[in-house]
Amino acid sequence: MIRDTLARIFQSLKESDDSSNYILTMELSPEKTDEIIDKIVEKVVKYKMRPAALLFFRSYKPVSSYGSQIAPALLSPYFFLLDLFDIEGFNFNAFFMKRENMDILIEKIEAI
Repeated sequence: MIRDTLARIFQSLKESDDSSNYILTMELSPEKTDEIIDKIVEKVVKYKMRPAALLFFRSYKPVSSYGSQIAPALLSPYFFLLDLFDIEGFNFNAFFMKRENMDILIEKIEAI
């Protein structure tokens, strides 16, 4: 499975002349932001972790932008591995970089 995924990634890199498709940005579309919020809220509901999630996100909110700026430098190899298994590490990191996203996430969890 991993071998096939790596082969697909490197084949697409080889076939493409436009390398701009593979430059990671820290900007998310509104649709992607909503998708990430829905994923997190779904997990909170599934595991009945509303109080713990609210405690964590409220305490993490003041430092979320700092942690999200440091994470790509320290965790980028792990993000690449997560992307192999369709877990979008860079997208989640970009999501937590904006405090507005944290406000929206906390409001949605409170509304559950």
